[in-house]
Amino acid sequence: MVEVLEDNTKENEEKHLDIHNVISTVRPIILFEYCCGIFRFSETDNKLSPPNGKMKAYSVVICCIITSVTILFLPLPGTLNESSSFGDIMDKIMCLLLLIQYVTTAVITCFLHCRNNIRIFSMFAELDKTLNIDFDKSFYTSSKARAVIYLIILSIIHIIMTLYVFITREITPLNFIAAGLYFIQKLIILIFCVMIMMLKRRLNIINDYITKFVEENDNNTVFVYTVIQSRNKWNKPYNWIGRPSDKNMKIYDLALGYDHAGTICSLINDIFNFQMFMILITTFTCIVVTIWVLLHYYLSNGNDIGFIVIITLWSITLILNIVAISFACESLLSARKETKVLVNKIIMNYDLPKIMRNQAKAFMELIEAWPLSIMVYDMFSVDVTLILKFISVATTYLIVAVQMSHFI
Repeated sequence: MVEVLEDNTKENEEKHLDIHNVISTVRPIILFEYCCGIFRFSETDNKLSPPNGKMKAYSVVICCIITSVTILFLPLPGTLNESSSFGDIMDKIMCLLLLIQYVTTAVITCFLHCRNNIRIFSMFAELDKTLNIDFDKSFYTSSKARAVIYLIILSIIHIIMTLYVFITREITPLNFIAAGLYFIQKLIILIFCVMIMMLKRRLNIINDYITKFVEENDNNTVFVYTVIQSRNKWNKPYNWIGRPSDKNMKIYDLALGYDHAGTICSLINDIFNFQMFMILITTFTCIVVTIWVLLHYYLSNGNDIGFIVIITLWSITLILNIVAISFACESLLSARKETKVLVNKIIMNYDLPKIMRNQAKAFMELIEAWPLSIMVYDMFSVDVTLILKFISVATTYLIVAVQMSHFI
C-alpha cells in the first residue's frame, strides 16, 4: 500500500514538473502580465490553481487606478479648426479603446478564463508526454529563448516609438498612459502568438514522426532497433512509430496527440476571442481616423510633417498587430495541411497492415474534426485572408472619405 502511494506521488510530481517546464517557456511574458494586473493562474507548490484573493484584489486595484487616471487626464475634445485638434481627438479615441481592452482583458482573464488557462498548460504537458518530448530540457530552453527574443524586440520597438512621440510632440500624462496601454495590447498579442507557435512546434514534431515513418516505408528501409540508455534529448531522425505490424498502435498515439492539439487550439480561441475582436476594432478605428486626419490636414495646407509621421507610424504598428496574429495562425494551418498530407500517405500505402491504416483513417477524421483555425466570434477567420479583407475594407473607406472631403 505504501509503495502504491509512493508511486502515485512520484507520478503527480512528474506531471507537475512537466507543467512547470511548459510554463517556463512563457514565464518572461507572464511576469510582465503580472505587473499589469493580468493573472492567468497562480503557482503554489508546483501546482496551478486559479488566481488567489491577493492577485484578484491587485488586478481590480490597478485597473481602477489606471481607469481613474485616464479619465482624469482625458478632457473634452477641443474645436476642429486646427490639425492638432484632430490629433487630440485621435489620441482620446485610441486611449479609450485601449483602456476598455485592457480593463476587460484583466477582469475576464483573472475571473472567468483562469481555469481554461490552467487547462491549456496542463494539456500542453500531456501532449509533450504523448510525443515523448517531456524529458528534453533543450526543447523547453529553446522555446523560452524564442519567447525572450520576441519580448526584447517588442520592447525595443515600443520604446523607440514612444521616445519619438515624446521628442516630436508635447509630453502629457495622457501620452504616458497611452504608451503603457499600447504596450499592454502588444503584450496580449505576443502571448497569443507564442501560444500558437508552441502548438505549431508540437504539430511539427508529429509531422516529423510521420515523415520518418513514411520515408522508411517508401524506401523499404530495414528497421534496426537499439536500446536507449538515457532519454536526455529528443532525437528528431528517430523512427518513433517503429516497425509496421498488427500490434503497432503508435499512429493512434499520434492521433491522440493531435486531439490534444485541437482542444488546446479551441481553448486558446475561447480565451482570446474578445481580445482579437478589440484589436480589430482598435486597428480599424485608428485607420479610419488617420484617413480623416490626413485628408483634413491636406485640405488645410498644414506643414507639420512630424505630426503626419507619428500617426502614420502608429497606424503601421497597429496594422502589424493584425499581420502578426494572421501569420501565426496561418503557420499553424500550414502545419495542419502537412499533417493531413502525411496521414493520407499512410492511408494510401496498401503494403501496411490494415490495423495501422485504420488508425490513419481515424487520424484523418480527427484532422477534419479539428481544423485548428482561430475564429473571432465565428465572424472572422484569423489567417492571411484577414489581412486582405482588412486592406480591402480600409481602401473602401479611403475612397468614401476622399469623395466626401470635396463636400467639406
